[in-house]
Amino acid sequence: MIQLVSENIPFKEFKMEKAEYIISLIFEIPANNKNIDDKNGFVTINAKTLETIIWDYKKYLDYFIQMGVLETDGYYINGEKSKSFRINEAYNSEVIPQIRKTKKVGLNYIEFKGGKKKYGHLFKWFDERLTIEVDEAVNYLQEEFANNMKGNDKNSNEAIARLNRSIVNVYKIHYGAYNVTIDNNIARLHSPLTNLRSDLRPFLRYDGKKLASIDIKNSQPYLSARILDIDFWSSATHKNGVTDVVNKVSIDQLGLNKESIRVKDIEVYIMIWKKNESQYSIELQTYLNLILTGGLYEFFQPYLIQELGEEYHNRKLVKQQILMCLYSDNVYFKQPKAATKRIFERLFPNVYRLFSMIKERDKRHLSWILQRIESYAMLEIVTKKMAKDCPETPIFTIHDSILTTIGNEDYVDEFLTLELTKLIGHMPTLKVEREENCNEINMIASCQKGDNPPISLTPPFYPVSYEVEGSLYLNKIHL
Repeated sequence: MIQLVSENIPFKEFKMEKAEYIISLIFEIPANNKNIDDKNGFVTINAKTLETIIWDYKKYLDYFIQMGVLETDGYYINGEKSKSFRINEAYNSEVIPQIRKTKKVGLNYIEFKGGKKKYGHLFKWFDERLTIEVDEAVNYLQEEFANNMKGNDKNSNEAIARLNRSIVNVYKIHYGAYNVTIDNNIARLHSPLTNLRSDLRPFLRYDGKKLASIDIKNSQPYLSARILDIDFWSSATHKNGVTDVVNKVSIDQLGLNKESIRVKDIEVYIMIWKKNESQYSIELQTYLNLILTGGLYEFFQPYLIQELGEEYHNRKLVKQQILMCLYSDNVYFKQPKAATKRIFERLFPNVYRLFSMIKERDKRHLSWILQRIESYAMLEIVTKKMAKDCPETPIFTIHDSILTTIGNEDYVDEFLTLELTKLIGHMPTLKVEREENCNEINMIASCQKGDNPPISLTPPFYPVSYEVEGSLYLNKIHL
């Protein structure tokens, strides 16, 4: 890109730093939020937000499109969708993140946002002792990419976008560009670790030690057990300090808008449901048994195979369908692809009705509640108590899991089990993985003869940018 620009200076006020920043967004935005849909390599960039950082951004975008470096879908809806851009296939290649200084910058690149004091017990571990075996990790990704592209004559934009998203996150950790944030919506902690693919965790080190992960199995269904109790919704229950309820998480502790969620209506519904003790007991216990033993997906699998086809022997597809069932809009029910919702409603009619009531005003309410229970439990209760109980134990959260150095995983497992049982009222099923064995990686060339040269981003890592409720928020940079 640098050579192209040097041979075709577009306008008098042109600055390379601005050009590199705009190009880097194509890789940075999906790297900072793995939930962003970058299908076919297209990435949505909010023009109004970008303008607050680079006032003449449009000149740069127009220039890159004119030169064939970028292409756009040209599609936007005022107030709803911004235009999307991607690197043209002729220039699309592996990105090599760099920084101006050759030495590791460590703490100079760390930014803590959203409550350094409140979450200091977690922020403090993001220091120079957190490292990644960068060469091995990148080689692993390159080898995977090469294998995936063998015999694949299709457009490679999407595959390269996935490769670059992973490489950017690897280098963020390598350079100490952590940018740890707590989002303003459901108070989740975001860092390069939360966006790092799970199969790259074996390359992580803390103080030279490998890491282990302790995950809550089927975390969202497990957490839904709490909202089936009326005492989760009832302020009166907690104000009176009822025995066996006082330690459990409640709606009042989450900072959510209770009126918007129709809490009073939900309380009434659960009370009416409970009056039919036989139906309530059978349906509730069946559902609880499935989510507490981690068997919900296996239970639904034969139904999905019968309704949707043999491909649902794949457990990952079953999980996707269950989460779609939980989080999709209530109106999405009669469509052919909504078969899972109809199966769920048939097998667990009152559980389904409760979830539907929560989503009645906004389909996001159920996911917000469950994810807020998760962030409250993990960030504000469990890890805070753990830090006080054993302050020398490194802990990193990845939403519903905790990473720690090998040798501490049994302690974290026991502590997490005890505290979640108190908060949710039911014992979780945890999975401990010791990230000890990396696949043997063979060195491969990152750029074969005749391929496009790697794109170099200098400097690469600006403060976090990610999609929130359809709008792109970019923190200002200092050039």
